[in-house]
Amino acid sequence: MIIFSGLDSGPVKVGYLEDPIIRALNLVGVWSARQGIDVSITSMNDKAHSAKSLHYEDKAVDLQVQPQSTVPSAKTKDAMRELSNYLRGNLELGWDVVFDSPGHYTHIHVEWDIRHRDAPNSRRA
Repeated sequence: MIIFSGLDSGPVKVGYLEDPIIRALNLVGVWSARQGIDVSITSMNDKAHSAKSLHYEDKAVDLQVQPQSTVPSAKTKDAMRELSNYLRGNLELGWDVVFDSPGHYTHIHVEWDIRHRDAPNSRRA
């Protein structure tokens, strides 16, 4: 199940949901149902992100796999890696899925960025 839980600093702020973000959230829901593991949406158009973040354009979402009694906490990171790989394999071109790298060790960042990465105005998480 997908849970819009936010973080300690407050609830998730959802802006306009464009079709690509809806497709990504649907994939998260499919993975969650197949694995029997809840996934929390921790940030959309909220929290503190870089000034050029796609969160503020409603084109990014942060999420975490929720530890459960059936999923030992040591396996949570493995589950997050599986979810990030599932998203990479099922989202079309134009998506960035970032996990287990600086700034993204505790959550998965998914953004719909159809601009070229080297473009002078490209935005980053």
